[in-house]
Amino acid sequence: MSADVVLHALGLEEFQLLEVVENKEKATLVHMFANTMTYVLDNLGFFDYLDGKACAIQEEHAVPRRSPYRIVLSETERRELERLANKYTAPYYLVVRAKLVLMAADGLDNKTIGERLSLPRQVVTKWRKRFFEERLAGLQDKPRPGRPPAFSPQRGRSGQGSGV
Repeated sequence: MSADVVLHALGLEEFQLLEVVENKEKATLVHMFANTMTYVLDNLGFFDYLDGKACAIQEEHAVPRRSPYRIVLSETERRELERLANKYTAPYYLVVRAKLVLMAADGLDNKTIGERLSLPRQVVTKWRKRFFEERLAGLQDKPRPGRPPAFSPQRGRSGQGSGV
């Protein structure tokens, strides 16, 4: 998110900022202040996200929204998700994602799901959308860029003794 949200809330656009403030140095300070306030307000939960874009909200006046990603499960998908959600040997992240999708299919909103699973609402939105678009395959992690880890917990470190 950028300071543009704060500037827009003040009724300003980027190019208008220079007209309001006398010189470029002051405009830079105002922009830095807007960036800082955006960061603070975002961390305090004063912003909501729709389609990846931030918009300011007032919690006491906020209208509850339904996610555009309505989850409807087939019997096969529901059985697989319930099996995964109850599987003790499954990786934790898959168990949480399966529970998240099951709650979404039961009609719970993202905020409630996040509270029940101790997840930020943005994370719930991400996985709901991914499941909606990719179904069960979307619950798996996607390959990440960068160098693969050099240390594998299964192999142990080279040159280490037994630890006794």
